[in-house]
Amino acid sequence: TKNVLRIKGELLFMRAYTYFILVQTYCPPYDPATANQAILPMRDHVSLGSADALNNTPVPTSQIYDLMIADLKEAKTLLPGGYDSDMHISYKSRARATKHAASAMLSRIYFMMRNFTGSESAMSELDQVINNGGFSLEPDPFTNFNNDNPYPDNNEVIWWSYYADPLKFTGSHQAKRFGHLTKNNHNAVNGGRGTGTDWSHMVWFQMIPAKTALKKMGWMVDPINGNYTETNEAKADKRYQSLFYRYEGADPDAPSTTGVRNGASDDGKYLKMQNYYPFIGPDEPFVMLDKFFRSPIGRHQNIPVIRLAELYLNRAIIKKRENIAGW
Repeated sequence: TKNVLRIKGELLFMRAYTYFILVQTYCPPYDPATANQAILPMRDHVSLGSADALNNTPVPTSQIYDLMIADLKEAKTLLPGGYDSDMHISYKSRARATKHAASAMLSRIYFMMRNFTGSESAMSELDQVINNGGFSLEPDPFTNFNNDNPYPDNNEVIWWSYYADPLKFTGSHQAKRFGHLTKNNHNAVNGGRGTGTDWSHMVWFQMIPAKTALKKMGWMVDPINGNYTETNEAKADKRYQSLFYRYEGADPDAPSTTGVRNGASDDGKYLKMQNYYPFIGPDEPFVMLDKFFRSPIGRHQNIPVIRLAELYLNRAIIKKRENIAGW
């Protein structure tokens, strides 16, 4: 009975998480004034006939939010707080939902709804996990992104997307899709910043931070107007130093030693890929996300989905917005 209830809690959690992704993808930001817009169908029962299975009639978005909240509130009552010896071993890795993960997800949904304070609010769920979850921030944020241990020794991550499962090391069980977003190829090893086979660059990356974003984050002086100087704030920022990578431009004439760093000059400063020369100049520095495939075996890196750092940040935003001391 205990395991059946736990599994029910996991299923409720995953249904809420799936709708959480869907509303972010297809629905406008939550607004009580427009919450009656019907955009998504709602699946909250097993279809026992073809007519029901084929009924994709959208429901008011408010009903989707109500379902997510109800699922997560029930999941909290069914899920364990952590690993116990009579549970499946995957719980030890925090790759399966716990009541703390359910509270963290519920805080996200309340936050999106602007339900910031009160007995059932983003703040109440954030306080529950921060104060009672037993998690703590890792001193170096990079340790949240270089972990391919089947049972991660990490105090900050509340819920992992789990790729280090020793039973699924081959085939499609690899985080390949993150390659659209990041510097490293999914076959990177040892962090992807070394030389020879320890250097990695994804040939089909599609996204980099905009110049306006780099200025707002304080990592370049004024890239919009051509001043790409790296700021002191950037040099002191652990996130920037560990989880992002700066190229000085894309330069076909930059020095390179064949086979040392595939796709970069031999010192790693310039991108040397013909595809990008029409779009990125030789004197146009840019920054790439570099937090995926950073573990010793990149494709087995566990990806953090919910971290304690996010919860602290959201709580600080609420305190600032609601004039609560201590933000």
